[in-house]
Amino acid sequence: MVNIIISRQFCIFLSLFLYLCNQPERFMKRADLLKKRDLKLVETFYQLYDVKRLRIDDVLKELSNKFFITENTVFRIIFRNKDNQAYYDMIKNKS
Repeated sequence: MVNIIISRQFCIFLSLFLYLCNQPERFMKRADLLKKRDLKLVETFYQLYDVKRLRIDDVLKELSNKFFITENTVFRIIFRNKDNQAYYDMIKNKS
């Protein structure tokens, strides 16, 4: 009886795994959406910090509320990701 239950659970897991493996576009779409979110986050940070001249802690707090992520995550996305840092520098130098 135990072997039947384990086998049934394994079959369910295996079928779910194979289903997800055959749909890589779902994972690529999520990565694309995260990249768009990150770029929007950088643009909004530039507007609040460099244009409106708000303090950095106020900017991080506002962005964390707007994008539903923590302040540490906002900082990490903007300043520890090389692509986002380069995009921020490009926006900053463009103006």
